[in-house]
Amino acid sequence: GLGSRRAPARARELMKQSDIGPMGVIALVLTLLVDLGALSSLTGTAGALGAGSWWRVGLLVMLGPSVARAAIIVATMPSIPCARPGGFGSLVAGVSTPRTVAVNFAALELVWAALGWAVGGWQWAVTVAVATLVALGVAWLWSRRLVTRFGGLTGDCYGSINELTQTVTWTLLALALAVVA
Repeated sequence: GLGSRRAPARARELMKQSDIGPMGVIALVLTLLVDLGALSSLTGTAGALGAGSWWRVGLLVMLGPSVARAAIIVATMPSIPCARPGGFGSLVAGVSTPRTVAVNFAALELVWAALGWAVGGWQWAVTVAVATLVALGVAWLWSRRLVTRFGGLTGDCYGSINELTQTVTWTLLALALAVVA
């Protein structure tokens, strides 16, 4: 739907079809390749964190899905409409208040920074905090793009926000670890 260059209503119809299409295949393959590259880099440079650091790398890997799921909270604010009444997006559209988002993100940033601290001290606490904020910023920008393109969010849009945020988080953490190594 995103690559079809059709009107928003027609693009949503294309997304509702059960076949994935060539654009979907390309997006899926590229996402998996970037994820694989980031995860390979994380595990390949694990020695930079010290001997027996596999559990530390495991903490960094866990951050990807965690931040990705949190990004959905932003996409469910009242300012972001659903594209199809009656679709999956309509079930969660507008359920998060700005206060809820702020409280959740403050708590999650503390948890994520604590995980960073466990990985490698204060430098990693700051690195993880910055990486997660950047990933959430990318998620917010992507959700704005999707709203502009489709007139709101659908269930597929929430899935793309999730996948993009996870990929960005893992890539940023892999780059940070490569710089340390």
